[in-house]
Amino acid sequence: MLVGVDWARVGWLAVRLHRGDWDRRLYPRFDELLADNGEARLVVVDVPMGLPAAGTPGGRAADRAARELLPLKRRSTVFPTPSRRALAATSLEEAQRLNAPAGMNLQVYRLLPRLREVDAALTPKLQERVWEGHPELSFLAAGGWPAVRDSKRTKAGRMARIEALRRRLGAGWWRWFQGLEDRGPLLTDLLDASVLVWTAARLARGKAGFAPETPEYDERGLRMQIAY
Repeated sequence: MLVGVDWARVGWLAVRLHRGDWDRRLYPRFDELLADNGEARLVVVDVPMGLPAAGTPGGRAADRAARELLPLKRRSTVFPTPSRRALAATSLEEAQRLNAPAGMNLQVYRLLPRLREVDAALTPKLQERVWEGHPELSFLAAGGWPAVRDSKRTKAGRMARIEALRRRLGAGWWRWFQGLEDRGPLLTDLLDASVLVWTAARLARGKAGFAPETPEYDERGLRMQIAY
């Protein structure tokens, strides 16, 4: 089984491919997702894995490498990963102080609960099958510039990403996706999680790209590298 995971505002959305069949599940907690998908060969998640000891302007080497690969208009989709110390913050002001010298904006501060969940669950052993991904990098690899030319918040951007997925994932995914009666509220999350399944398949075949090519590791031995 291959799994792609994206945070969907109300939970962790997992799109899963198992023996040619597609499904999706929503989990309130990351540890529940891992437990329910313990037999998965590969899981690719849109969340930073491995945290620096101190806040660094621009984030980890993985964040900087990912931005360099993306077109200029999409580089802002890769946020600078905060330090592990900053996870303890209970206010934006405290987060900015703990993440010195980089500071922190409100967007990243609002993601801290997700980062806490993932950091608490991860181990180097688990990372043998659980990888960090980034949907925009994957869409760029799957469909080239046309797939990411427009923001996914626009109709044109969503249609371009759907077309890239239809070509890469085939008729089985397309039938499943068309049959989802309630996909509207989760549309962009479904697309992001689906392209991470494609990245998982590339990892399984030894065809994935990586940012950076050579991984770095944090103080807990966690790999800091984005697969696409």
